[in-house]
Amino acid sequence: MYIPRPAKLLFTVDDGWNRYLEKHGDSVSQWTP
Repeated sequence: MYIPRPAKLLFTVDDGWNRYLEKHGDSVSQWTP
C-alpha cells in the first residue's frame, strides 16, 4: 500500500511520541489533561 509522505511522517512522529511516553510517561502525564 502506498502511503503519502505527510501521512508516513505523521505515523513516524506518532510512533516516536508513543515510545517517548513509554519512557517518560510519569513526567509527561502532568502536562496532559
